[in-house]
Amino acid sequence: MEPFAFKKEDLLRSPRPTASGEGESVLVVDDDPSITRYLMKLLKFYKCEVDSAENCKDAFDMLLKKNYSLLLLDVKLPDMSGIEFFKECKDALEYTQTIVMTGAPDFDTAIQIVKEGAFDYLPNLSRTKNFLKK
Repeated sequence: MEPFAFKKEDLLRSPRPTASGEGESVLVVDDDPSITRYLMKLLKFYKCEVDSAENCKDAFDMLLKKNYSLLLLDVKLPDMSGIEFFKECKDALEYTQTIVMTGAPDFDTAIQIVKEGAFDYLPNLSRTKNFLKK
């Protein structure tokens, strides 16, 4: 897949509705269908309105159309690094908490992304209990 390029200014200009139900709105961005299914099922159990994207381009398109309370973002995506995507979009996502997820944890990356403004960094999904407490 080709690298994805976008204009973050588009996010700043785009009027977007918020969640329509009682729960929070969450966008899961992960290219692993089993992780995406698991997170969607878990979040729906907690009454969240959940959408998903397999890559940064699709996530960007969804962010143009809707405001999300939470962005769950994988580090390794096919078209762009999740960290790079977050850095490019963070100014336009001031009301969206971002949790970066990865199956290959790296302490330096965790520190870097939290300093950049991410709410949290999850090294893997075995820490689901910690995720739910936040």
